[in-house]
Amino acid sequence: MKELYKTFISPPKEFSQLPWWFWNDEITEDGIKEQLADFRDKGIYGFTIQARMGLPKTIPYMGKRWLELVKYAVEEAEKYGMIVHLYDEGMYPSGSAHGEVVDGHPEFLARGLEMRKIEPSEKLELAEQEKCIAIKPEGENRAICFDGKTKFSKPYYAFVITLSNGTIRGVHEGEEDRQPNAPKASDLLNPSAIKRFIELTHERYYQTLKEHFGNTVQAMFTDEPNIMGRGSKSGLRHWTDGLEDDFYKEKGYDIIPLLPALWNDIGDITSKIRKDHSDVVANRFNESFYQQISDWCAKHNIALTGHPAESDDIGPLRYFQLPGQDMVWRYIEPEKPSALEGKHSTAGKCSSSAGRHQKARRNGNEIYGAYGWKLNMDEMKWLADWFMVRGVNLFWPHAFYYSIRDSRAYERPPDLGMNNLWWKHYKIFADYTRRICWLLTDSRQICEIAILGKHNHLPYEPAKVLYQNQYDFNYLEDRLLSEAIIENGKIHIGESSYSVIIRMPDHHLTEEYEGILQNFIDSGGYVVAFSVPERLLEQIYGKIENDVSIEPRNEDLRYIHINKDGHDFYYLVNEGAKTIDTKLTIHSVGSAEWWDAVSGKNYTCPILHKTDDCLTVPLQLERRGSIILAIDPNSSQNIQTDWKPKEYIAKIDISTGWNIYDSELKKMLSDKLIDWREISGYERFSGTLCYEKTIDVSSEMLYNTKWILELDEVHDFVEVYCNDSICGVRLWNPFRFELDFKLGINKIKILVTNSLANKYDKETIKSGIFGNIFIGKKHTSNGE
Repeated sequence: MKELYKTFISPPKEFSQLPWWFWNDEITEDGIKEQLADFRDKGIYGFTIQARMGLPKTIPYMGKRWLELVKYAVEEAEKYGMIVHLYDEGMYPSGSAHGEVVDGHPEFLARGLEMRKIEPSEKLELAEQEKCIAIKPEGENRAICFDGKTKFSKPYYAFVITLSNGTIRGVHEGEEDRQPNAPKASDLLNPSAIKRFIELTHERYYQTLKEHFGNTVQAMFTDEPNIMGRGSKSGLRHWTDGLEDDFYKEKGYDIIPLLPALWNDIGDITSKIRKDHSDVVANRFNESFYQQISDWCAKHNIALTGHPAESDDIGPLRYFQLPGQDMVWRYIEPEKPSALEGKHSTAGKCSSSAGRHQKARRNGNEIYGAYGWKLNMDEMKWLADWFMVRGVNLFWPHAFYYSIRDSRAYERPPDLGMNNLWWKHYKIFADYTRRICWLLTDSRQICEIAILGKHNHLPYEPAKVLYQNQYDFNYLEDRLLSEAIIENGKIHIGESSYSVIIRMPDHHLTEEYEGILQNFIDSGGYVVAFSVPERLLEQIYGKIENDVSIEPRNEDLRYIHINKDGHDFYYLVNEGAKTIDTKLTIHSVGSAEWWDAVSGKNYTCPILHKTDDCLTVPLQLERRGSIILAIDPNSSQNIQTDWKPKEYIAKIDISTGWNIYDSELKKMLSDKLIDWREISGYERFSGTLCYEKTIDVSSEMLYNTKWILELDEVHDFVEVYCNDSICGVRLWNPFRFELDFKLGINKIKILVTNSLANKYDKETIKSGIFGNIFIGKKHTSNGE
């Protein structure tokens, strides 16, 4: 346990965040070197280079100068043991090589299938790159192959393969969505187009950086590839040349007569046709795009990483050596229903489940994109915890901006890096995630429940019930049933084993998969048919042992139990806004310690009760808090029947008598706690203000005690000094600091920093210290 704890305090650099680094201005070697040094100083030991809007045309994407700069950045990273992930597009979605794929190759333009109405007096006109594959008279449900001769006396519909007119977001001026020079999207269902994409991007990078592949350069990031591109023509269905042949091979029937079902209800078979079409398109997409790129990456000793277009697209992740997902546009927010409901609530378990089942060592998330300048560190930690407790062990923060000059500050903000007000303290957060990502890697999850999902859909309804009642689970894509090993009531897939599988009532399986589930049941396993949330706990009760239970219960507690080097760890997270005060019973035995991933400190956890296979401990988790319970099975610990929570033996309210200063202007603004919005001229201020107060400390106050400063509420973060000596920095709640008092007059200084939303979004964000400020007295003998 001691060796594990030593590594926990300072894990290897590989567990660092790997932020997207927006190259969005006049990039220079000096600028790269300076910013990378700043990264390292803040605990960031890797990065993902991405070309973004604002890159000057003097540095054309994938041109000579671009590749020179990328090579310089990689060589600089190598000097310091940093990790580099390359990004495969300029800008996104992936697959067009900034439009180069289609330059001179119009046959590679993105396309789709259109149902086009033709009046009797009109002639079917087909543009270049268009092809009619079927027609149907108005009012009929069946189509016929188009032979160019059939004529109708009434309106008819032509099924035309046509250009989607989709684009991607570019990186140079005039290349944004809906602008004339936005790069054209390529046909991702065309293997030849993707082969050209690889030649233009992956091969160029390899020829420039081949000596770094597999060491400094560890992955290629692909970003939400979109079959028809952004802003494509409305009403199209996914299609490409020859898809009807794929359909017949896979499904055993001809799709051409049934094409109207992709738009209209033609009876009971409509849903089957649409599902079959979706399956065939997904398979074609996987083989054309993901499989080719995955094979190339494996051959060149790097991982394919990144994420598909949807939060619950688990199917394509089989091709990712490092599976991932993303969380952008505030899809998930603290204490909102979206954290447990809707497809985005499945994103964390999507990538971690895929990783476990294919034995991937890491899985990641592109996180915080377009959350806006209002995003604060309190939210950032909450969202990181949200993902890590679901098994995600790598982050690509979106993003660190090379520049926020002019309009760059408004391109999918915020800048999480050096241009933000919290940057000088960022190492606190970077170290926090690095510790937990290390803990979650090279470890075995203890989990007996799987929720059956489809390649493009993961049900959140049963997941919500399990989360709120402290049952861990993974999503199991139905395709993997054919790879499972069944024995003694368990189904083994990858590194996971399950005793219970939860199945949605509308999840229809093939005869083969139904047979596999029956074999699982016959061997002693359980398949639970989910009906309503209220019944699920009753359905699984008694079928597995409770790995974790709490009394009193609390729906906000999340956990993941892992075994690392023979030791059990419970990472516990409070996703709610209120303190959790409960007794926690775990299915492990040994001595117990609390490990704090923020401070890196550890201390003994009292054991209230124990049996041959369980321990009960007190658990107090403050609002949005987290803690790690570490169990050493090789040692034991006595029960503390007289344990009581530590409380202050005295509290003094010091909420009055504070002076608020603008330190830069050396100007006093207020002599009381006040919302900065009420200070004239500071309604939209972004920055730091100073709070000062003196306290007269007697010898009696100093005797055998320590004093703790607590602030009820702060927007956004604080740095506290006592007699000009720093007491600490808190980027999120709780805002609690130990004070080193001396006899006589003591000066307390609190530096409060708010949000850049005031500056860039022209907001008036709540700023300052709110509620009460007090100092609490504790006996030093009661210290942790």
